[in-house]
Amino acid sequence: MSRFCEQCGTKLDLSENFCPSCGTKVFHEEPRAQPPPPKTTSPPVIDDSFGKLIMGILGGIGIIFLVIIVTVGGLSQKSTSEKYDSSTQSSAETAKPPAPLTESDLRIGDLSLTSATNKTELDRRFGAGKVKDNGWYDYGDFWAKFDSSGIVYWLSCTNSNYSTPRGIHCGSTLAEIETAYGKNYLREENDYEYDIKDASLIFHIGKQTGNVQEIVLVEKIQEPKPPAKKPNPPAEKPKSSSDEYNYSCTVNGEKAYKGISRLGLACALYSVEKQKRITSDFGSNHTARGTFYIVTVIVSNGTNEPIFAPSIYLMDERGRKFSSDTSATSTYTVMHDVESAFELNPGQPGWVYEVFDIPDDANITSLRCEASFTLEDNNFNVPFRIVTE
Repeated sequence: MSRFCEQCGTKLDLSENFCPSCGTKVFHEEPRAQPPPPKTTSPPVIDDSFGKLIMGILGGIGIIFLVIIVTVGGLSQKSTSEKYDSSTQSSAETAKPPAPLTESDLRIGDLSLTSATNKTELDRRFGAGKVKDNGWYDYGDFWAKFDSSGIVYWLSCTNSNYSTPRGIHCGSTLAEIETAYGKNYLREENDYEYDIKDASLIFHIGKQTGNVQEIVLVEKIQEPKPPAKKPNPPAEKPKSSSDEYNYSCTVNGEKAYKGISRLGLACALYSVEKQKRITSDFGSNHTARGTFYIVTVIVSNGTNEPIFAPSIYLMDERGRKFSSDTSATSTYTVMHDVESAFELNPGQPGWVYEVFDIPDDANITSLRCEASFTLEDNNFNVPFRIVTE
């Protein structure tokens, strides 16, 4: 590093204390001591294990607290869910399906489709029924139809004081019906039908109210039982000539029809139609397994007391006895607006309409007339042919 005289500017050596030109004393400045360079050693390590321990403990406590919150929340939700599921399961377990229907369910109050419920009994309890169209008898809150023996086969009730054995009455809801009898089967619009063997229990639901307005018991078509494997009964002995056509009757001013009279009960064959199918505008359709014989009979009471109209059967040449098809008979009478005689007063002739499903191999030879109640012994055959005077 060069030095110069501050007085004359002469260049000086570093070792000279006086200027050789002007003699001015030159101050020699010692080089300043440089501060020692900073040490490159690593900074002291601070032992923070205690702080880490504290932070670890606090973190662990936080995690535990968070786990507790999540667990408690989950348990609470699970408890609520389990409580709901338990309630639902308990409700499902207690809602047992209704018991299967039996014949004991075919009742409205103490009335049923049995021999105990006949026209005499209903007349005694409710007064004489008013005769209506199509074979109906009106008893006020009850309407009924009877077979030729006087047994009810169709009963309609609109009285809310009468209930079924399962507690359903006029005014009950559809939900109550399904609880008592199970899911319904829709028979027709607003009619719910439950079949029990050879009969039906029907509830009519009002469109406006949604409640039961009418309860109906009705007997259905009964399939014929196969014949027993035993010898055919012996053919009836022919009647004497005195029993042949000893009765003659004119109805509605028509020509006289000849028949047979026994102990005051008279019967004559009026007409016979044969059809394969009987239909109606109300949805009732019946197809014969053989051929339908639509038989119209004139019956008359020659006694001094009112009697029930006799039961009518058909007999073939082998001695087989055929009963009528009640459902097909009912449809036929409704479609033709005719009414069978039921209770016969003395001296009054009337009509009996019956529809028979006859096998095609049967040869019908006679009409069987069997009186009921007071004339139980008065049973006889009428030749199966129409005879007029």
